[in-house]
Amino acid sequence: MGILGDAGRVVRDTIRAFQSELDRREPEDAVAELLIGMKREMVAARERLHAERDALAELRTRLTGEERALRDCRRRAALAARIEDGETERVAREWETRHAAEVERLRQQMVNLELDIRAGEEEAEASVEAYREAERQRFALVAALRTAAPGERPGPDENPFAWLSARIARGEPPEDRAHREMRELEERDRARGLDARLEALKRQMKKGH
Repeated sequence: MGILGDAGRVVRDTIRAFQSELDRREPEDAVAELLIGMKREMVAARERLHAERDALAELRTRLTGEERALRDCRRRAALAARIEDGETERVAREWETRHAAEVERLRQQMVNLELDIRAGEEEAEASVEAYREAERQRFALVAALRTAAPGERPGPDENPFAWLSARIARGEPPEDRAHREMRELEERDRARGLDARLEALKRQMKKGH
């Protein structure tokens, strides 16, 4: 299985599940489920990689055995030819052909599996990085989902973090309720401070008269 095999399906399923949750639940809960799905994907990628490495080790063991059997058949055939034992030589050559074909088949399987393992290593690394980046951006995504109109939310099969990046690139930084409340408090504090300074100035002017 390669990088575009089960991993691609898992990514799509994770995003579809997120879309379904987003329609029914609060953004915080939907994003939490998305991260859980991404973590499962990360673990699954590692498990696939371990399984492929185990399969490669098994193939290597089988190949070693077939190569040994091939050498034995060639040696028997050569000895039989030296003593002019035609029947033994015929049987040895027949098994030599079979073992040679199996050696070639196993070697090709190993080449293919090694390619899958390299792809799996990239997949596992990418899934770890994607999960870490998602953890860093989870609150920004929640904030963006809260402020986006229903028709502006990520579309079907759209990566929500790619949607978030595009939204920020358009100059639409996310702002959640906590951020808005903090900003409003700061603005009210500044307004109160200005009012207090104005009142103090008025009192000073009255005293001067």
